Amino acid sequence: MQPNACLTLLHLPFPLPNGLGRAGNHLLLAPRLVVFELHTIIEQLVVLKDTDDLVALKGFPKKFLLALGHGRYAYVFDPLVYLWLRLHIFVALFTFMRGLVGFVTSFHLLFMHTMAKTVLLLGIALWLGAGCQSSHPQQPTIRVLQPDFKDYWYSGLAEISSYDLDQSRYGEVRNGTAVLIFVTEDFSKTKHVKLDNPAQAGADKESVLKLNFTKNFVTGIYPYSMMLSSFTPLGADAHALKLSMSSQEWCGQVYTQVNQEPKGFRVMSRSYFEKEGDEAFSVPLVWLEDELWTLLRMAPSQLPTGEFDVLPGLFFSRLLHHPLNPVRAEGKRETKNGQSVYSLTMPTFHRTLAITFSEAFPHAITGWEETFMERGQRVTTTARLKKTLRTDYWAKNGNAFLPLRDSLALPR
Repeated sequence: MQPNACLTLLHLPFPLPNGLGRAGNHLLLAPRLVVFELHTIIEQLVVLKDTDDLVALKGFPKKFLLALGHGRYAYVFDPLVYLWLRLHIFVALFTFMRGLVGFVTSFHLLFMHTMAKTVLLLGIALWLGAGCQSSHPQQPTIRVLQPDFKDYWYSGLAEISSYDLDQSRYGEVRNGTAVLIFVTEDFSKTKHVKLDNPAQAGADKESVLKLNFTKNFVTGIYPYSMMLSSFTPLGADAHALKLSMSSQEWCGQVYTQVNQEPKGFRVMSRSYFEKEGDEAFSVPLVWLEDELWTLLRMAPSQLPTGEFDVLPGLFFSRLLHHPLNPVRAEGKRETKNGQSVYSLTMPTFHRTLAITFSEAFPHAITGWEETFMERGQRVTTTARLKKTLRTDYWAKNGNAFLPLRDSLALPR
């Protein structure tokens, strides 16, 4: 038998003594066996595949067998080399096992640390979630519209409700009229306007519930005429796509528009006041006070409760000349005798808006009360439902339809 006839390469992670050549420096794991690699020491070391090969080695001087396991042996010619290999194989195995134990221990500690951190963060998230809601809804999901909702809001008619209004202005209560007009329409997702040809709009078409909210009252000799519009998607649980508000009185007029963008809202404002003038800025994606009126009609259960960030109403911000920035608010909903009250409190302004509506569909708004600070004193604005009419008002613009204003208890 030639000395290299049954040679198996061994992997040694240490250098060989002088004269024995060079060894590899990496450790390989075979099933149930640690193997080391030798490169240029065939004349010094022979590895036998099985015990039958030992017969061929009889007569070789200074035979020393090194058991490798699984019936494999290394035949070493020199006793010093034999002892040297035994020692280094033991050291290599000890080092490997120590490294393996260290790795397992480190992995265990890392796993436990990660788990502890995860549990802590989850606990904090649950604690925060118990006390307040997110400042804005989660990723929009498909809104499921019930048959009664479709029958009512997709009938081709608008719902018009008139209210007796007691509006506080300049520290005094002014008698006036408020009107809420709710109607569905096809809206452009990209242009944020009513579509002229919905059938040709394709994916750009979004069905919305639109609110036109008007207030008319007189302060001394001159009148105020205010209008707010909001456009809330019906096909998804999402924020309003657009708000717009205008106010006219004998001193001048103002206009504000809020458009939804992917990461927030874009605000554009025009005013005859020098300190306000022309403004354009962005605000985060938070709740809008003015979208809550339509959400209330669509899905009262989705009204935000607890603490959250909100962009104050455009009417309030304009009349009080407050910068249009999100503030912290608290929402509450209470139900009694078939009537629900949704209240929104903003400590920053010492202000509370409470909207009363019917618990049963279509959740008609029967009135609201707003308390706030004006000129250093607490004042209150209230509104009480007078009449409601469902009609296609856009098709009734002739003089012959003037009597319909009587049915809403509105002046001609």
